[in-house]
Amino acid sequence: MEREATPIPAVATNLKHKVPRTIAGYRLVTKLGQGGMAAVFKAHQVAMDRHVALKVLAPAQVQDRNLRTRFMREARLIGRVQHDNVITCYEVGEADGYLFMALELAEHGDALRLAKSLGGAVPERMAIGLMRDCARGLMAIHRAGLLHRDIKPANLFLTQPTQAKLADMGVAKDIRRLTENDKGGISGTHAIIGSPAYMPPEQALGARPDVRSDIYALGASFFQLLTGRLPYLGATAHETLALLMSEP
Repeated sequence: MEREATPIPAVATNLKHKVPRTIAGYRLVTKLGQGGMAAVFKAHQVAMDRHVALKVLAPAQVQDRNLRTRFMREARLIGRVQHDNVITCYEVGEADGYLFMALELAEHGDALRLAKSLGGAVPERMAIGLMRDCARGLMAIHRAGLLHRDIKPANLFLTQPTQAKLADMGVAKDIRRLTENDKGGISGTHAIIGSPAYMPPEQALGARPDVRSDIYALGASFFQLLTGRLPYLGATAHETLALLMSEP
């Protein structure tokens, strides 16, 4: 199964102009998605004759020092982990006003899309295999001294129909650099870090996240893939956090 795609040229929702067809030797093929700060494209790396997932930060966002720092930080954290079950970052750079990150392409989408295509849940044997892959990838992330902090089916990517790799290190953090502001599920600026539905109750209650937080999130993802539903889900993110803190 492949991700839904939009033909190029495409206009990212936070851009006022079209993205060029080629960025730093990567020819854009289709648009795969749009995040809060960047768009992701399937692209052909001409020099290596291979397809990649090209994450692009637009010129307007590049001027934002905070967004620029976050983008570069994510690439460097991915680069610290070399494992068969973690998406690889091939290159990060800047060209024509764009920041870009070339990542290993997951041709078969993610585990959430897989579950939806199968009616909401994944067969037990397949789910076990996907979780085994992701547990190995998560162990490598932890051994590199990092917390992922956003484990969920949408971040479990399929490079083969039954092979999973962890991706999206946008809110990952060096374990040694956790501070008081990292306690609980809400940052010092009152922004929710990660995805509340996959957050352990201890973190929702204010505990500082650690490797067990990622393990809980992986377990919640396994539950969702097997059953087609989440352990706890409110109408809003804050309601979900309240359920985590009050329900058994």
